Amino acid sequence: MNMNKSFNKKILIPALVLSMLFAAPAYASEKTNELPQKEAVSAESQSTAFTLGEIKDGAYENSFFNVRFPVLKGMKFDKDGKLTELGKKASDPAATEAVIAQINEHTPVILANATTSKSSVFTVIATFVGKNVTDHYDEKSIVESKLKQVVSDYDSVGGFTDLTTTIDTISFLGEEHPSLSVTGKVDGVEFKQRFLCLTKDGYVMLFALAGTNDSPFSMIDQATKLY
Repeated sequence: MNMNKSFNKKILIPALVLSMLFAAPAYASEKTNELPQKEAVSAESQSTAFTLGEIKDGAYENSFFNVRFPVLKGMKFDKDGKLTELGKKASDPAATEAVIAQINEHTPVILANATTSKSSVFTVIATFVGKNVTDHYDEKSIVESKLKQVVSDYDSVGGFTDLTTTIDTISFLGEEHPSLSVTGKVDGVEFKQRFLCLTKDGYVMLFALAGTNDSPFSMIDQATKLY
């Protein structure tokens, strides 16, 4: 396996680990005074039922989360993503419902994964944490509560060194969102990775972007709302 393919495969693992931490049933039972509760916001929704979304015109779209996320030119969605794996079956209600049932059981599912030959990776993962979490805690609280465990799990994967992590705020979909940034080396190659998440009605959608430079992060500026 060449370096780029090795990088692309290995960089998927921390993203999946992070989503598994969000989905852990124990998270939903944490004491309410351990995390700051989010302020009430008005519901803006034209799609009330959770959906897997779709890959369309070089972008991942999801009407439930009201997001369209174009990928870099030259990026291809591969079969590490469930939507690509399903192919034409993605329009089959039974096949779709089976994946949604898996997510509803607190199992993170990689819905879309796109890569380039130049070691850039874009991954979309969905999981269910329960409405008691997303109704009471904001995105920043959810990310911060798992930060130490995330670093530990990077170490357990193997091959990651010189790790540094920060949580900052960036503009995403015309709003300010918290973002987890990770830098370091994977198998001796410098990498940068950034995580963003959206929450709604108990569901968390995690977007992970990674590469050997900052170019994948330009996709964040290209993301838009569908309505």
